[in-house]
This record gives sequence, structure tokens and C-alpha cells, in this order.
Amino acid sequence: MKNLIALLAVLSLVLWGGLGCPAGWNENDDDDDNDDNDASADDDDDDDDTADDDTADDDDTGDDDTGDDDTGDDDTGDDDSSPVDADGDGYLDTVDCNDNNPDVNPGQTEIPYDGLDNDCSDGDETDVDGDGHDWEGMNDGDDCDDEDPDIYPGADEVQNGVDDDCDGNVDEAPYPCPNHEHEPNDSWLQTDSISTNDQICGLIDTAGDMDWYSFGVTSWTQVDFELIGQADGSQISAVLALWSDDGVTLLAEDIGGDADMAGIFPYNGTFYVSVNDQNPANAGWGSYYTLNTYASSPCDSIEIESNDEYGLADYMVAWGTHCGESTHCDIFGCDDDYWAFDVYAGETWTFDVDALDVGSLLAAELRLFDTDGTTELTTDENMPLLIDPEITWTFGNTGTYYIQVSADWYYLNSLGPYMMYVY
Repeated sequence: MKNLIALLAVLSLVLWGGLGCPAGWNENDDDDDNDDNDASADDDDDDDDTADDDTADDDDTGDDDTGDDDTGDDDTGDDDSSPVDADGDGYLDTVDCNDNNPDVNPGQTEIPYDGLDNDCSDGDETDVDGDGHDWEGMNDGDDCDDEDPDIYPGADEVQNGVDDDCDGNVDEAPYPCPNHEHEPNDSWLQTDSISTNDQICGLIDTAGDMDWYSFGVTSWTQVDFELIGQADGSQISAVLALWSDDGVTLLAEDIGGDADMAGIFPYNGTFYVSVNDQNPANAGWGSYYTLNTYASSPCDSIEIESNDEYGLADYMVAWGTHCGESTHCDIFGCDDDYWAFDVYAGETWTFDVDALDVGSLLAAELRLFDTDGTTELTTDENMPLLIDPEITWTFGNTGTYYIQVSADWYYLNSLGPYMMYVY
């Protein structure tokens, strides 16, 4: 019996040693282990080697120990707002130019004239053919065919059954010259611009039509206007008129046939010339014309105010063109311009004033004075006819004489520039 007990004891020891210690048992360091019977317990306060540096949840708080507060933001101070698609058209508001309208986005096809920038490109399409003119159905549009780039106001009219220039006429005959008017140009507020050395063609296309042209000049420029119509076979009986810079005051007018006229302009500015037909029944392609303009600077000397008496006279030499202006005339008198000049005994001089003949409103008078400046030798007034004055005189003595240009008192409102030719 004793032997049996001893054998069982030996077998127990052998089995114990073969199986090793139970899990969690630390027979060598059980003083440092807080709970040798707890396999989840560690013998130090550090995490095991599988944890990274503060990215794991070491403190069992539920966050990742990175400093975030687990509220969904990145602790940068932003409000974490993101682009949105408010109208649900598949385009975020960062690229959608109208995120309140699903029919407006970069994927749409542009619809002309609807007032919307459908494809978010460059506003509403109003010039479909790209000829530089908006469709006439739009505000300020003037293109009568916005699908053809060859049809627009100002285009050349050709014989093709189409109103190429959008003027309401189809296949009208070509103008006599390449530079032609563009309707509407029916008032001084609506003109074609021309230069002072130019050629432009037009026609009286409806009964009573008047064509206006504007031009700029520098001071004391003379512009001559020549209209050609009947000489080229036109039926036009032209009325050619020159207007001041207010577009209202008529400076000069020539009526009938192929008219021509000139204007002298004492100031820098914009002035106007108009063409219409004396016969209101004449209209259409039978009433065409060509208007030529020629500019020059004729003044050899220009008056300097004040020169209202012989003691303040401006000096002039012979054989030249001397320019001035009558600026006022009232019940107390008119603006008097005195000019002084030297002559030798026996010389004959001519003084020829151009005012009415060069587009001025001045009804001038001309007075020649002796060497004392007060003794009147001769006078030429434009009474009773409105014509420019002229004096020719042979001087008996050598000396300094004086000539006066002024407005004729009988025409109180006749003021303006003049040119005095001396030869």
C-alpha cells in the first residue's frame, strides 16, 4: 500500500513538471505582479509593445489620444463647411454660377436671348453669329439676322435677295463710292462721322430724309464742301447746309443741283453738315450723291483782342489772309476790329472780306481810315443786299493806314468769323 502511494506521488510530480505552470502563474516574480491569477494584468504601467506612441486608446476613454475632442472637426478652428450643390444639378457651388437654378451650370447648353448664362461661360448669348452686333430683339440690338455673320448694319449690300446691311432695303444699287452713310443718321444727335479731307456717299432713301455728318476741326480751319449728284446722273436737287456746334444754328446753305459751300471755324470743336433733297418727292436710289470735303488753314494772321480802336489795331502785311471774329453787336454798338498797315504813295490795295461766303453769319461792313485813324476814306456796307464787302483804294501818300471790320448795325444778330484777303 505504501508503495502504491509513493508511485502516485512520483507520477503527479512528473505530470506537473511536463505541463509547466498554469497560465498567469509567475513563480519567480510574484511580488511584482499585482495579480498573478489575472492574465490581463501586466507587471508595469506601460503599454505593451504593440501600442504606438499615443495613437492607441491607452486610457480607456474611448478616444485615440491624439488631442482631438472626437466632435468631428480637426481642431484647426475651421467650421468644417464643404462645397454644396443646393439645386441638385450635380455641380457644386464652387463651379455653378447659379446654384439656385438646376438649369444653369457648366454642363448646360447656352440658350440665346433668354437672359441667363446657361453654361456659366460669359453671360447670355446675344450675338450668335459673332459679327459684333446684337440681335435686334435685344436692347440696343441692331442685327436683323443674328445667324449670318455677313448680315449686319454697315455690311456691303450685294445682289443676293437679302437685306445685307439691315437698312430695310433689299439689293439696293451700290453707292457711288466705298465709304457710305449708315442709316439712321437723321439728326445732329445721330450722325455719321467724317474727316475734313474725306469722301462719303449717300442717298435720300425716303421722302424727306436728311443725312447728317459730323466733323471735327481745329481753330481757324476752312472746310470746303462739294456735292456731286446730278453730274453723275442722280435726280437729286440738293440742299447742302452747314451747322454750328450746337447742331441748331444754320451757318450757311446752298440749294439746288450740285451744291458747294465753304466754312471757316474760329474754334476747335465738332460741327455738322446736312444733305437733303429740295424736292420732297425725290427719294430712293435715283437720289444718290457724293460729298467731298477739303480742309485748309488759310489765315496768315489772326486778330488779337482788344483791337476795338485804331490805337490798338492789329498790324498786318499786304498780300495775305487775315482772320478775325465779330463777337457782339447791340444797341450800344458792335465789335470793331481795327487793322493797321503801311503803304507807299501810288499803291492800289484791295480788301475783300469773306464771311457769308464761308459759312459765317456775319453781315460785315468795311471802313477805310486815313493815317490819323479817324478820317474815313471810304465804306462798303452790305445794305441792302446781304453780300460780303470789298474795297479797292489807291493811296496818294506814304504812311500807316487803318481798316475796320465790324458787324453791320442793321443786322444786330449777325455775328461770326471772317477772312479778309488783302492784295
